[in-house]
Amino acid sequence: MEFQLLTVFVVLSTLQFDLTLSQNCNEVPTFNISDCCKFPDIASEKMVHKIKQELAKTPNQSKYLKACRFYEKLFKRCDIVNSDNQIDKAAARKYFDAQIADDDWKQIFADAVDECIDDINDEDFPTNSRCDVRFIAAYECISLYAFRNCKDSDFTDCNQCNTAKDFAENCDGTRSMSRYLNNQICDCL
Repeated sequence: MEFQLLTVFVVLSTLQFDLTLSQNCNEVPTFNISDCCKFPDIASEKMVHKIKQELAKTPNQSKYLKACRFYEKLFKRCDIVNSDNQIDKAAARKYFDAQIADDDWKQIFADAVDECIDDINDEDFPTNSRCDVRFIAAYECISLYAFRNCKDSDFTDCNQCNTAKDFAENCDGTRSMSRYLNNQICDCL
């Protein structure tokens, strides 16, 4: 019996070791996930351009602060923020359903909203008068979910993209994931 338990332990340890070797969470992909997955447009170019113009009026902000303010403005312009400054899950689902033409992508984004929004609204984010980080967190969560579930027909099947997808699927909850998400922040201006 002890030999069988030891054998099971050795086999499980080997499997864990193999999984760790196949995806090194310390090696953070540095390219944008939108280069690997053709996401549907979720906001009009006119809306995005107008927000960028507004942000250009306040120079000398960090890339992260600009991105944070960009996504805060975007969520509000899409009318998916309620009077308590929380993301309205029903409004977000309705918005994505109206904005996205492809039924598979509609379902992916609906599932992303279900996966992300309650946790983000329940999170006690630090208060910052310059930007509410819940919106960039929501963008990152929804984008990451959509990337993990990218339709095969919209996914670029190459080593670089497969590595990024493996990282996104296997390294959630690590410090490296924070660095990975920081790589995804738009250059808003």
